[in-house]
Amino acid sequence: MIYSRYHACAICIALAAAIGAAGQGSPSQNPSIAAASSDVQLITIDLSDTPFNSVQVCWPINTLIQPGSNYSLELQAQTAVLQALTWDVSNSSLQLSTNSSFRSLYPIVAIVRLAAIHVFLLRPKSQFLHQRSKAF
Repeated sequence: MIYSRYHACAICIALAAAIGAAGQGSPSQNPSIAAASSDVQLITIDLSDTPFNSVQVCWPINTLIQPGSNYSLELQAQTAVLQALTWDVSNSSLQLSTNSSFRSLYPIVAIVRLAAIHVFLLRPKSQFLHQRSKAF
């Protein structure tokens, strides 16, 4: 698959939370992906120091947002893909984006974890409009 930063801003999700600063994890222990390529890594970024109240997802990757015991961003991908992904807390928002195009032959996993109290589901209102057909 080829991903372009120009196609990245497809999804924006608003959440209330408190998150922040960065740290790095260890190589992947997931056998399903790690066995496919020794270049695939799992990193965990600790986001517990900088408060924010929304998440803006502007990258072409499905991003799971789920309750957890701490605030973190977990990424699993090839090294070249990880180098193209960026994250920052600015104006009380966690911003997830890309800084360049990339290609991946393997699945890319992105998980944002927040305390359960800060996770809520946005449900859009929908209306079903029904018009009766009139015979003339």
